[in-house]
Amino acid sequence: MLRLVYYTLRSIFAPFESLWKFFFSIPLKNIPDKIVIFDAIGGSGKTTLSKDICNVHGHKHIRLDDCKYGAAWRRFTPEEFVSNLNNQLNSSNGWYVVEGTFDDQHIQMCNFLRNSMVIYNDLPKWIAQWRKLFRSFKRYIGVEEQGTAVETWHNVKEMLKKGNNTYDDRYKLIERTLNIMFKECMRIKWPYFYTLR
Repeated sequence: MLRLVYYTLRSIFAPFESLWKFFFSIPLKNIPDKIVIFDAIGGSGKTTLSKDICNVHGHKHIRLDDCKYGAAWRRFTPEEFVSNLNNQLNSSNGWYVVEGTFDDQHIQMCNFLRNSMVIYNDLPKWIAQWRKLFRSFKRYIGVEEQGTAVETWHNVKEMLKKGNNTYDDRYKLIERTLNIMFKECMRIKWPYFYTLR
């Protein structure tokens, strides 16, 4: 029943979404072989953008969450995280899209970030939180795939609370990192979307 409601509403709002993207889209041209997409808070559209690039250009899709968490949301140690990430990068033959939420643990990635196209999805906190809730609903009714760890209502509450409490710190960290390390960074701000050209 919930799936029927979801697909009905989706078909109703699809034309409005298409018009919105037509007027508020940023073209992504000349896609390189190494791309990093990140944000300060989950729910910004990183995974959707990553999948679209990978489907069109044949890049390997690497999710930082899969490198960061194991089954039942067990968080890997920083050493395990770096090892997992390196294993993913080494198996990509040099063509990849890495996406995830940027935090202190990922500072160790900065050297490899230097040689990549960097895309920062910069969304207001309230929009990202709403997207997280809607994403969890879609996963609950089985219309969106999950990663290595399955979401529960407890996980969703903790995710929203953590995102709300750490957003400002993560935002400052990203600003500092961007100013120090990256001369070129595509910054996608609300209400903009992307189109592949």
